[in-house]
Amino acid sequence: MKQLYLLFSWLLIVVNCQAQHTIQLNHKYYTVQFDTVFCQGILNHYTQTIAHHNSTKLKREGSLLTEFHKDPLIPSKWQTVSKSDYANYNKQYKGDKHNTVDIGHIIPYQSMSFDSIAAEETMMFSTNTAFQISWFNEQQWKNIEAIVFDSIGSKYDCEVYTGVLISTSHPHKYNQVYIADYYFKVVKFDHFTLAWLGLNSPTNTSTKPSDAAISIDKLKAIILQYYPSLQLGF
Repeated sequence: MKQLYLLFSWLLIVVNCQAQHTIQLNHKYYTVQFDTVFCQGILNHYTQTIAHHNSTKLKREGSLLTEFHKDPLIPSKWQTVSKSDYANYNKQYKGDKHNTVDIGHIIPYQSMSFDSIAAEETMMFSTNTAFQISWFNEQQWKNIEAIVFDSIGSKYDCEVYTGVLISTSHPHKYNQVYIADYYFKVVKFDHFTLAWLGLNSPTNTSTKPSDAAISIDKLKAIILQYYPSLQLGF
């Protein structure tokens, strides 16, 4: 019996060490796999339709779309990032967009701007935002999002999976905030699957989505190197 108890205890330790500390948040128009160690959404999923693309877009104005507010689906203790974290981090770089960070939206505002609830939940919940190098966000990643929203979204209904890769072996942190090594995006439509993996670093000066294009099998393998127990929906 003692040997069985020791074996069970060992297995429990192994399982806990290998477990991904994630909980799923089900918002009205998207889901979040939220990591409670990183205090960060790491894999978000939404459906984008032709109707969403063609709808009238809401303007980004008002406090609900310009100020951080708490995601009601998780405890406040896991919502550690504030707008001041971004401002304080950027002071050291004096406007150098290759080093400053933007409030990077894992699911972009444009994709959710068809509905007031979708826009509010997407825009300033910390569960859908992460530090993103300004140049990368405003150049290569913006161009990738345009492909998904305009080139594909105007013609096809599609499923989109997007997230960030944060390392536990060599974590990049600012105070309590974990900074992602990469952003990734997968879009599935009309029997096709496209994927991108963008380096979230000052060294990434590319503006071309093609430089971040990657096969879905290779992307899956890389994601699982970071998050071995994460359940992927694609």
